Amino acid sequence: MYRKEIKDEQRKNSQDMAILKKELKELKEQQKEQMEEMEKVKEVNRNAAAEVKELKRELINANERIGKLEGEKRKRNVVVYGLKIDTNDRVMLKEELKEN
Repeated sequence: MYRKEIKDEQRKNSQDMAILKKELKELKEQQKEQMEEMEKVKEVNRNAAAEVKELKRELINANERIGKLEGEKRKRNVVVYGLKIDTNDRVMLKEELKEN
């Protein structure tokens, strides 16, 4: 009888071992899938970071161009004192300036 119990125990252990091997294989596959997904996320993050860097550079350039244009616009502004005319009509203003 003792021998039968040992064989039964070995059979049970063998079945448990097979179940554990199967579970381990499934866990390894899940881990591999998760690692692949993580690599994809890392790649997306790298691309997003590069895009943010490029957008920041473009924004800085745009702000510099705006600053230059505003500076040029201010340079073209002319302030005239002593002109006795009360209008915002550009044509009239130009004519009055030409006359004076």
